[in-house]
Amino acid sequence: MMKMLAVFIFVLFYSIVARAENIIGVEFNDSSAKENTYSRDYEFKIEGKFSEKFTLKHGQCGYSKASRQDDCLRDRGRIERIGDWKRGNEHWYKFSFYVDETWPTELEYKTVIIQSKVKGATDPTWVLQLEHGNLVLSFNQIKQHCKIMDYNDIANRWVNVTLYTNLADKHTKWFKNEKKKAQIWIDGTPKKAFCGYSESGLVPDKLKTKNFKKYGQSIRYGIYHSYVSRDLYRLNPNITLPGWKDTHSDVGSSIESMTNDPWSIDWEILYPTKNIWWDDMQHSTAKNPWDMNLSEIDNIHSYE
Repeated sequence: MMKMLAVFIFVLFYSIVARAENIIGVEFNDSSAKENTYSRDYEFKIEGKFSEKFTLKHGQCGYSKASRQDDCLRDRGRIERIGDWKRGNEHWYKFSFYVDETWPTELEYKTVIIQSKVKGATDPTWVLQLEHGNLVLSFNQIKQHCKIMDYNDIANRWVNVTLYTNLADKHTKWFKNEKKKAQIWIDGTPKKAFCGYSESGLVPDKLKTKNFKKYGQSIRYGIYHSYVSRDLYRLNPNITLPGWKDTHSDVGSSIESMTNDPWSIDWEILYPTKNIWWDDMQHSTAKNPWDMNLSEIDNIHSYE
């Protein structure tokens, strides 16, 4: 009996310690991109035993378990981790990321670093991406985007982000503006972000299906770049490419790029390497779980 109790305590302790490094929980690495794309950094961190480092180089791609498609043949590359699914309408997220001076700000097309998705939907509910190194917050389902920070204010330091989102039609009580459905804080300070406003919530009714009610949404974080052939062609303008149209039938749209198979081409100038570190990842549906100052919010925002 005592032996069984000891084993139970050990397993419980190990589980708590393991999840303390990443409170969102993680299902798997999304993509079969190999060659040290993901690692734990025990020296460079802000809390716990380690941070998570993601690296993506030219040609590193693979089969995406989430989209069930081959990124290598879809003008993409990614290394992401996916958090647990959480049900509910009001979600809070807390995390820190770090990019250094090697981040390729010369690229024209954006890089997604973290996003939240409803199960079965192509477009994310919200996404943070780097455009020329600048931090941009987008709510793709309602087609709203806003710049949050310049690259010079991001590079070479840990950036702490807290984000609140309301997926429902119901008004968030502590927002005076009934259309306001989201708020972002950087290093504990609320930021002006003129996006995330909707009369019907951040998730359209057509996506509030059985999957949404059963699973809710989850976040995925790391590095995800798409339509890389655009930038590769800009770096190598003398190459003739066939062109490609990426069709998204579920949302009735398409995006054009230079080729669906960029990694098989012998480019003279390669796609630049990207590195990012993540730490203190948390996702909660509790009410204001990190005691953010909500009284400041309506003093800095207006939107009609």
